Amino acid sequence: MFRSLLAVLVGYAVLAAVIGFVFYLWLGAQPANPPSRKFLYVVLGVGFVAAVAGGWVTALLAPGKRWKHVQALVALILVMAAVNLVWTAGREPLWFQIGNIAAAVAGVVLGGSLKRGGRL
Repeated sequence: MFRSLLAVLVGYAVLAAVIGFVFYLWLGAQPANPPSRKFLYVVLGVGFVAAVAGGWVTALLAPGKRWKHVQALVALILVMAAVNLVWTAGREPLWFQIGNIAAAVAGVVLGGSLKRGGRL
């Protein structure tokens, strides 16, 4: 049970660390308010790549039934996305919020399937 939880949490931490690192490199300290369209596109792309890494790490660390662990990471992302939708309501465009969720879910699924030998 502990290794399963750890696999999902480390996968999420990898995803968040990659995104956080890019935010740090791009922005330094604080994001522009409102963020530029260029920045939003970069965030979507980086978010997808970060999600692939997170899904792959989750599948790598999973003690068994890797796909169930990847699904748990997707569920965690969806919960966090719901919180983010409420938190950022009106401050970020809806297209960006939906795109961010789709990129994260697709990236995690792709990353998890890469570790599983390409089988979904």
